[in-house]
Amino acid sequence: MSTRPDGLMCDHCGGEAIQFKPPAHPGHFWHLFDGDGDRCDECGFPGHVSVDDGGYEEDSTARWAMSDWDDDAKCARAECEECHQKEK
Repeated sequence: MSTRPDGLMCDHCGGEAIQFKPPAHPGHFWHLFDGDGDRCDECGFPGHVSVDDGGYEEDSTARWAMSDWDDDAKCARAECEECHQKEK
């Protein structure tokens, strides 16, 4: 059984876009930093980690933010109808 927390979900494919990085020392937290990532690990759609700092470590929330500013962005999944419609 893995003790690694689930990574962040991709808004495009629903898969795990990025995994938490293991702690440098035993007993430390798994972590992600604002801006981590470039593309979803599963589908390749562009995006990055966005961390909203609530003032305390417990209040911080992280999410995967797709780079939807690029209307020509496509993923690498052959079965993705949304991306193949952009090619037409």
